[in-house]
Amino acid sequence: MIQSIDVSSNDQLTGFLPEFHRGSRLKSLNYLDLNSCNFLGTVPTSIGNLFQLTYLDLSSNNFNGELPTSLGSLTKLNFLDLQKNSFSGRIPSSLGNLTRLTELLLSNNKFSGEFPVSLANLTQLDLLSLSSNQFTGPIPYDTSRISSSMVLSTLDLSHNSFNGTIPPSLFRIPSLSLLHLEYNQLTGPLIIENVSSSQLGYLNLGRNNLNGQLPRSISELTSLTELNLDSNNLSGITDFGIFSNLSSLAILVLSYNNLTITNTSKFAPSTSFTSLRLA
Repeated sequence: MIQSIDVSSNDQLTGFLPEFHRGSRLKSLNYLDLNSCNFLGTVPTSIGNLFQLTYLDLSSNNFNGELPTSLGSLTKLNFLDLQKNSFSGRIPSSLGNLTRLTELLLSNNKFSGEFPVSLANLTQLDLLSLSSNQFTGPIPYDTSRISSSMVLSTLDLSHNSFNGTIPPSLFRIPSLSLLHLEYNQLTGPLIIENVSSSQLGYLNLGRNNLNGQLPRSISELTSLTELNLDSNNLSGITDFGIFSNLSSLAILVLSYNNLTITNTSKFAPSTSFTSLRLA
């Protein structure tokens, strides 16, 4: 029985995916990599018959249409990459069945609708990327699902149309090191609290509609190396000294807001800064 198929990076491969019938020679397939080919059309519902799959990469092709709900039958998957296609519609709630997933990449498609709340079931996820789609609505506030058992290190929701306020619980995921929320329509004040265990190193909230003052509690994100808040509606007086605790901060972007930056604390930026944009 065939257990592995890798025909990736072959732009001469084109056409539609075949039907994956039960009992076929592929019933023991656990690795399928078709990335960077020229396959097109929809993904057949019968892909759900490949019960042994642990790795599925269909990225960088010309697939379109909605994802079949049968993907939720592939409960042994730990890696799923569908980015850089033309998939559309809502993310099927059945993806919440894939509780062994450690990486889920759905970026650069045409997915729409609200954040798929069933993805909160995927507590083994290390990387979740939904960037560059057409998602709308709020980022869920389900703080009860944000626990110390989560292992998520990278969350990328950038380049969508998410709105509403940013759930403070996002900053409390202890394993999270990269958070991309730029280029959305997020509003309201920035609330950062109870983040003493945070390992967040990269935070990009640029190109949104955030307002209010920059909270002093941002100084509690002591692992930050890059902070980008450009092109929002932040206002008020911000003393540069609030960054004095951020000894690893190398890139700070606050430009295109309505902030008044003072330095009453006489804080002198360390030589670790490689980019400082305040205007």
